[in-house]
Amino acid sequence: MSIDFGTWSQLTVRKGSKVKPRTNRKANIPDPAIFASIALSLLTLVYGLGNPAEPAPPDSILIRGATLIDGTGAAATPNSAILIEKNKIVAVGPADELKAPAGTEVVDATGKFIIPGLIDAHVHYREWLGEVFLAHGVTSVIDLGNLTEWVIAVRDAINKGKMRGPRIFTSGNFLDGGDKTEAFTNFVTRVKRSGRHKTFVKTVEEAQQAARELIAQGVDTIKVYQHLTPEQLRAIIQEARKHNLAVVGHSDTVQESVRQGINGITHLWGVSASTLPPEKHAAYLKGELASPYAHMDPVRVDELIAMLVRNNVYINPLLEHEHKAFTGWAERHEQEDHLFLQRPELAYIPVNARLGMLSMYYRVRNYARRLGENFPRLETLSAADREEFQKGYQIAQEFTRKFVARGGKLFLGTDTGGGAKEIPGLAVPQEMEVLAETGLSPAQILEAATKNNAQLFRIADKVGTLEPGKLADLIILSADPLADISNVRKIDKVMKDGQWVDTSYHPDYSIPIPDPTRMHLESSSYYPVPVIHELKPPVTVEGSLEDVTITIYGTSFMRGSEVRFNGIGIESRFVDNKRLEAVIPASLFSRVGTFPVEVVNPPPGGGVSEWYGFIVKYR
Repeated sequence: MSIDFGTWSQLTVRKGSKVKPRTNRKANIPDPAIFASIALSLLTLVYGLGNPAEPAPPDSILIRGATLIDGTGAAATPNSAILIEKNKIVAVGPADELKAPAGTEVVDATGKFIIPGLIDAHVHYREWLGEVFLAHGVTSVIDLGNLTEWVIAVRDAINKGKMRGPRIFTSGNFLDGGDKTEAFTNFVTRVKRSGRHKTFVKTVEEAQQAARELIAQGVDTIKVYQHLTPEQLRAIIQEARKHNLAVVGHSDTVQESVRQGINGITHLWGVSASTLPPEKHAAYLKGELASPYAHMDPVRVDELIAMLVRNNVYINPLLEHEHKAFTGWAERHEQEDHLFLQRPELAYIPVNARLGMLSMYYRVRNYARRLGENFPRLETLSAADREEFQKGYQIAQEFTRKFVARGGKLFLGTDTGGGAKEIPGLAVPQEMEVLAETGLSPAQILEAATKNNAQLFRIADKVGTLEPGKLADLIILSADPLADISNVRKIDKVMKDGQWVDTSYHPDYSIPIPDPTRMHLESSSYYPVPVIHELKPPVTVEGSLEDVTITIYGTSFMRGSEVRFNGIGIESRFVDNKRLEAVIPASLFSRVGTFPVEVVNPPPGGGVSEWYGFIVKYR
């Protein structure tokens, strides 16, 4: 199936066009119809004539007849009723007992099923995501990494009804540690503009102050990365606890993070790294393991699960996100994504984001430096490497299943927007289906996407379950999700904040406060822009009859990198992510000069390096 990304990128909606007023050609005076139109407009302003305004939403809504799955863990209740006033649930009970005040809008939901609005608890919000989340019943998201000022402005605008989008709870900038080591310097250099949503600290005092500043700005949670020292992490957690905020994030020493008081771990790769036998852990630190998941020590896994459960630490497994190409759903989800991204009314989704989403079915997250890039394509891997990644996925499933069976709590999030690897909203049922494949029950999966998310992030007084006093966020389904979790896709209606949601897509969708960092154009999972540092040899002579094999030294090279000499593609070979070899044909040495050598990485992302000169000197 082919996708014409070029057509999509050119699709626009004509608006604001200027139209010249009609004139009476003979007299060259304005058409009388213009006067009539102006007069009608004035009358409308003064007397309220013209089309009547849209009716205001009713003050109360009664939904009755459906089977209620309230998210609390209670058994489903057939023939139930929910009474909503303004934006809150005021009563829940049997349909034949719950009465509504006069003027209430009554919705007959007989034969349908009601669940709480879904929460995607691991998102990096982008300016184009809003209505796509809502269309899939995701009424709230937890944003875990964005420029603080921007995402808070968007959050508040949505809360005030100025923008269409899910309710946002955010961490703003995430907090990370670092020193002047080469690794840290390289990381800061690589993130470039996108580093604006990251705050780096070097001391305990800086960590404490950074947390205080985020809290003062009004964040809803704190996100941390794995380079913080235990003392820095502890200082951040202590500040968060003063304000009843959860701290979640990356860790590759999970036991230490738990000891310091972390509330939730995002990504299972940190769990895998923390349960490796000593010799495998040393290999992991050297970048020699392609999949740390494949080498987890069962004894250490059991010990870590006991520790996590004992300390009530939640886990965000991200099975679909981390292992997309290896799940049993890969082919069906890929086809679904293809069809979804071809919808013309979604033309506003950036082309690079589309390519990034679709490419993940042919790539895998890699932890071995020998494989070059973070997300190498499957066809570049040896059979042994592919087998290791497949085994790693199965062990990640086993960990997730065992963790839940022993009382551990999952929080469901997709990392949507983090590298544009997932389609907003749609990624939630996809992750649910992969969790079902892992062996979790539909009830456990729904709980992870509703109640658990709300409890972890201290928002259970607002969302997550359908109980009196909670915000009226809910989904009416046409089929039972407890019979088959895929039925969460069968959406009849979505309500957010007590109002029915328009679940259609609009090709002119945009928000009035675009992201100043333009993070939707960048991603750590897009192919990087390569950089050339040196060529060897750098010179040949005019009229040479011998081809010259050059070694190109630099950074961000990958297996798909192409070398160009004076704008002409030449034979290239990937050595590693810091070296390429290329052959310059003797036919290109016919004249003297300094000729540009460039490296080109393919999309999504990618781009052309700055050129480095190769010299052809006089004989």
